Amino acid sequence: MAYVLIELRWSPGDVFVLYRRRFGIECSYRSLHHTKAVTTSRNPAGRFFLLGLGFLLENLWVRLRHIVARVPGPGPRRVRFTHFPLRRFVAFLARAIEQVYPPILSCPLLCYTESVKY
Repeated sequence: MAYVLIELRWSPGDVFVLYRRRFGIECSYRSLHHTKAVTTSRNPAGRFFLLGLGFLLENLWVRLRHIVARVPGPGPRRVRFTHFPLRRFVAFLARAIEQVYPPILSCPLLCYTESVKY
C-alpha cells in the first residue's frame, strides 16, 4: 500500500492502523443507504436526525448479527456474515412497523357532482 504523508512523522505501521479504522467508517457510510430514511425536507435538524437514526439502526444490526449469526465453538468469536444480512433486518423492521401502523392500501376518490363548477 502507498500512503502520502506531508509533514507527518508517522511510521508506515501507524498509518496502516489509522487507515484500517477509516475503512470501517467508509463501509458503514456505504451501507447506510439501506437504513437511512429518504426525505425531501430542507430542515437540517430533521435530516441530521434521520442520519443518526440510520447509523443507530445499522449499529443495532451489527450487534444483533454478532448474537444471531455466531458460529458456535471454542476460540475467538466468529460470525457467519451471510446468515443475517442487513436487507433481512430492514425487512423485519418494516414488518414490525407495519403491524403498529398498518399501511394504507387504498386512496378514496372524491366524487364530483355536476353542480360543481371548475
